[in-house]
Amino acid sequence: MATIINEVENHILSKDTFREHSFKYVRVMAMIYITLLLASTVAAYRIVIIGPVPEPGSTLIYTFSFFWANIFAEVYGPNLSKKLIWESIACGYLFAILITVINLLPAPSYWNNTDAYDQVLGHILRFTNAGVIGFLISAFLNVYLLTKWKFKFHGKLFWLRSLIAASISEGAATFVTGFITFFGMMPNKHILFVMTSALVFKILYGFIAVWPASFIAFLLKKKEIDVCINPSINPFKFRE
Repeated sequence: MATIINEVENHILSKDTFREHSFKYVRVMAMIYITLLLASTVAAYRIVIIGPVPEPGSTLIYTFSFFWANIFAEVYGPNLSKKLIWESIACGYLFAILITVINLLPAPSYWNNTDAYDQVLGHILRFTNAGVIGFLISAFLNVYLLTKWKFKFHGKLFWLRSLIAASISEGAATFVTGFITFFGMMPNKHILFVMTSALVFKILYGFIAVWPASFIAFLLKKKEIDVCINPSINPFKFRE
């Protein structure tokens, strides 16, 4: 019995566990990140005009989620970041399944907005399925690149590391997710045009988003324990 108690105490007081529970703002940061992802899911099928260029409405939100993920990875390290990615996928599927189930239930005869509701949210599970593939590739790549370069550059040049990592990762996410999401809903050349313009916009938008992200990371690093470790590319490895 004493052996079991000692093992439990050692686990609770282990370095990684202590660090995770000593962070002040990690839960708030994680909740904001998941909120950004869920909001971008709802806005995915809303095409908007930004200047002369058509963009999926989710572009504005989803792009910033990469920089928010960079803040999280910069401050809390790759291990908690990889956990957050898996947790956000679970939340995304739960959200999509709940919306889909409600959408399948019959509506009363006097309710005239069923078609409009279905047009906006009827494909949310499809978008989630499409997004998971691109999200898994891009999210883990983003975390790995940012934290690997943090380790090599001793925590310096966050703005540059964040901008390059986000641009590379968003390129992967944009085309993989875009083609799966819109295939069959519009001509392929239009999909290619929308996704290419979305990527160009995301990169340009990144030059703006990186500065508030850098400022937030700077403030958080003053309040939290600094984590600078050599990350593993294995998405299932949560301890370095």
